[in-house]
Amino acid sequence: MTATYVETDFLFAVAKPDDWLSEEVEAVLGERTVETSLLAYAEFLVAAYTEGEGFDFEVAPLVADMLEMVPLPSAKDEEVLLAAATYLDDHDLTPFDALHAAHAAIRHEGVLVGSDLSYDALPDIERHQLESE
Repeated sequence: MTATYVETDFLFAVAKPDDWLSEEVEAVLGERTVETSLLAYAEFLVAAYTEGEGFDFEVAPLVADMLEMVPLPSAKDEEVLLAAATYLDDHDLTPFDALHAAHAAIRHEGVLVGSDLSYDALPDIERHQLESE
């Protein structure tokens, strides 16, 4: 059976037990196998990161728990997401920088071309400068 695709509002309700859609999400989880995309989790990470609108929690443990209920289509994508969540918690990167770094680390042997100096602090990333020296 093919999993049913769920979007970001579903993830918010999974993350926040008091969400206005929590009961509906519980019902869906009881009836169907679901999955989502790295894009939906990226949107979730942006919301979690947004000061004042985000959540007050460590991202990595929550995302790990969420993946048990709402998986991604591939184990590699889950590995990228977990690495990105760790970069958010441990290295204070923005969500998209964390996702780029994680993607480079997991899928491209840690090599990344870019101008953002924050990548230089990551032990598993070898940044090749985009900017001129």
